[in-house]
Amino acid sequence: MAKNSATNKDSRLISQDMTPQELQALAENKSIEILQKINATTERIAGAKEVAENAAKMKAGWFGKTGEKATATAKAVVATNEAISEMNNLLQESIRFTCSSIQFAQVMHKTMAHMMVEGFKDTDGQIIKLSGDSKEVVQSILDEADDFVKKQLAVEEKQAELEAKIDEKGKIDEEQNRRLEKLHAIFDEGA
Repeated sequence: MAKNSATNKDSRLISQDMTPQELQALAENKSIEILQKINATTERIAGAKEVAENAAKMKAGWFGKTGEKATATAKAVVATNEAISEMNNLLQESIRFTCSSIQFAQVMHKTMAHMMVEGFKDTDGQIIKLSGDSKEVVQSILDEADDFVKKQLAVEEKQAELEAKIDEKGKIDEEQNRRLEKLHAIFDEGA
């Protein structure tokens, strides 16, 4: 639950009043934070897979070796599942945060795509390049952000069309009211 409340708090940092420079700065900071977490989690998954492979290679047999292999295999499965669960949570949070507004989704998409290709600087100023697995995870976030932007733009376009039709209907209603008032005035004069 702590992760979701942190994501909600981060989402509240984004306001419609933010300048493009403020949005860009926030996108850069959050992109680096997300990419570092993705990289670390991908490394954990790779490490857990390696432990699982080593456990699978252990020889079973007499003198307690079967128990050691079973324990090593169980630990590897737990480590892998924990890392994969962490990655899934990270993906959900990242997508939720990235798609908190259409403007921010566009800025985050551009920023993360650039950092995915070119790398990013960590807190020590070192350039970090993402692994292939990390790039796949980032690409799924980018795809979700792109999908969100497209859907939001379609919704805004439909909304604009509806508002235009409502305005047009309002003008027609006003014109009809004027005509009716003229007819009532003519009718009242003639009666």
